[in-house]
Amino acid sequence: MAKLNGKKFVEKSIEQLKLYPFGTKFIIKAKNFETGEVKILKDQTIKTYSKSLSYLKYLNVAGYNIFLFLCRQTGGATDILLDDITNQGVKRLYNDGFEPLYYLETSPDNFQAIIKLSDSPVDNMDILTFISRQLAETYDADINSSDIRHFFRIAGFVNRKLKYRNEKGLYPFVEFFVGIGKTCKKGQEYIDKILAGIDAGFIELPPERNIATPPALLQAGKKMGNTCTNILKKSMIAATQAIYPPLILKPPNMQS
Repeated sequence: MAKLNGKKFVEKSIEQLKLYPFGTKFIIKAKNFETGEVKILKDQTIKTYSKSLSYLKYLNVAGYNIFLFLCRQTGGATDILLDDITNQGVKRLYNDGFEPLYYLETSPDNFQAIIKLSDSPVDNMDILTFISRQLAETYDADINSSDIRHFFRIAGFVNRKLKYRNEKGLYPFVEFFVGIGKTCKKGQEYIDKILAGIDAGFIELPPERNIATPPALLQAGKKMGNTCTNILKKSMIAATQAIYPPLILKPPNMQS
């Protein structure tokens, strides 16, 4: 069993990645917040990630924060991220039928919740972003991080932000909680309400965007492919840090 700072947490990242369908590819980003240096491991799978663990642990000890990005496949996506949500917010998700696939405690009482909304992929990424922002507002999460292109944490590594370092010079581990490990109860119903709102004219979305197209290129009218490799070639890091214009123009009453 591997250890970091004497604690047996890193293998939890394997459990985290195994919750995604077989063959899912990931991008791993290691970023040193002090120097700004970034290292990328592209087109990772469970198998290649397992072989990269020792290297990632070394980078984490050397001052790098470790992040994950899910490569979206042709056909759409089913999951969203709620960032900077509290423990109370996670409990509300459970109570309201938006139970997380899994969630991570990234620092004391600060969580990232990954929610699988449907068993059928949603091919319009703007709809997923819209839903993510609605839920972020409802559950007091970070709206600016509710973009489906947002990198998020990997379980088992330490969060090396200076503000979280304790008096002993140690940083908190990113802890992993399985959640329900499947699609949430109210996700498909919520998607259907959003689609009904669009059809009825209560919700208005901008023209559909290619998920792999950074906002700067969208404004220039350019298009890109939909693979992780093409994302990286066109500065995926810059794309994930961009903030979309507001999508909620005429929000409906989503209460049943």
